[in-house]
Amino acid sequence: MESASSMIAIERLSKTFETSRGTSHLALSDVSLDVAQGEFVSVLGPSGCGKSTLLYIVGGFVNPTAGVARVKGRVITGPGPDRGPVFQEFALFPWKSVLGNVMYGPRQQGVKHAEAEAQACALAMINQCSDKPGGDPAVVEARSTSRIRKKVHSAVRWANVRS
Repeated sequence: MESASSMIAIERLSKTFETSRGTSHLALSDVSLDVAQGEFVSVLGPSGCGKSTLLYIVGGFVNPTAGVARVKGRVITGPGPDRGPVFQEFALFPWKSVLGNVMYGPRQQGVKHAEAEAQACALAMINQCSDKPGGDPAVVEARSTSRIRKKVHSAVRWANVRS
């Protein structure tokens, strides 16, 4: 099914989860989808139909039981810098400062602390960067922090592509 212009190719994907009772729950069954570069796709369906499971597989957070998912022709084997999740719930680490949350992605990609901090401060325009602890995420709107983290992730990815 995958064509040369596929950004994302999902071929006969299935996912079964084992429940706490030891039974199997089929979340996805024989799903195929081809998404071209620049194409915008919405995944719609009722609660529990497998939308999030599909996105977790494309994100590399969950492995399929059967079938294959590819990004740019490469089989997805785990999370990667070419994909970034946007969670349904806010996904902040409550024990980290706002700055620490924003820096998390670049630091996980191997960016040195000082460089990640400088990028986060420049993109986020966080006043606390100079000499204050960095702010409490409970005080800062989580959506803003998530958008900022996404910007830093994009900047780091762009910097990696250029070097």
